[in-house]
Amino acid sequence: MEQIKKLIEAAAKTECTGIVESHGLFHTLHEAYGVCKEEYEEAREEMDACEQCIKEAWEATREDDQQTAFRAYMKAYQRAKNAAAECTQIAAVCLKLLKGLDERKLMG
Repeated sequence: MEQIKKLIEAAAKTECTGIVESHGLFHTLHEAYGVCKEEYEEAREEMDACEQCIKEAWEATREDDQQTAFRAYMKAYQRAKNAAAECTQIAAVCLKLLKGLDERKLMG
């Protein structure tokens, strides 16, 4: 788990750098909240879809339908990766906000 956390942290920092280069720092806390909330909602949608795939896999497992279970697990895998990417974007947005606060604090 610790190795995955380190990889996610590196990915979030990379994503944050790209976001700052493309869009600059946040102008207000409200702006940061809006972007963070949007990323959260996208992550939640992916997790909800993943949950549905897992339910489909369970139903197929109960019916001993290996092909349907396999397809459901493949969909769950994709949705879980998407959710992880969205959560990484949440972390990047938070880093962007913190970076902006640190820079403003230094500028006085």
